[in-house]
Amino acid sequence: MALNRFSSFITKALLKQALPLIGVRASTMGEAAALVLKNRLLEAVENHPVCIELRDKTSPSRFIPSKSGTATLAGYLGMPESDDPVGNLIDYLDKTIVIKSKRAIILGNKIITTLSIPSKKDMNSESSLAHPRLGLAWPVILEEGLTGLANASFFLQAPPAKTGGDSGLGIQISNKTRPRIGRIQFLSTLFKEFREKFGKNE
Repeated sequence: MALNRFSSFITKALLKQALPLIGVRASTMGEAAALVLKNRLLEAVENHPVCIELRDKTSPSRFIPSKSGTATLAGYLGMPESDDPVGNLIDYLDKTIVIKSKRAIILGNKIITTLSIPSKKDMNSESSLAHPRLGLAWPVILEEGLTGLANASFFLQAPPAKTGGDSGLGIQISNKTRPRIGRIQFLSTLFKEFREKFGKNE
């Protein structure tokens, strides 16, 4: 019994210390259970207030400090009406969140499940997530905040809005003092919760 506990301790230590060095997170959780967690993550992303607003495209945003109270998140970001940024994000995450089970020889042939989640750099390289003007992935823009040089660049290049108020196809160029979006913890929070649940079996 004591030997089994010692073996389990060594297994967990190796999973926590060695495997992250090669860019993956690992757990003794079964692959089927990990896939259930992944599906729940994708549902959480799709039902997050950010994604609900981006798909609605008409309701005032809770994330934008707007004087008129009519600004939409999609309009503020200048996303074309025909775009489906949420669908593109779900497809991308489904493809790039990789879960695999394999036997680890160094752990006594024990079956472990590895998890790989895309980084901000990975997302910025994905064309389907790229903002039409900033060239960065829109989830990363929301996480980092539309401020500083990126903020100025966006406003100067955006076409005039087609409708009045704060929403529309683009942002009015003349309004350079427009309120800026702060950092919105979106995917970072959901990814953290996902890793924590996955890691309970480390």
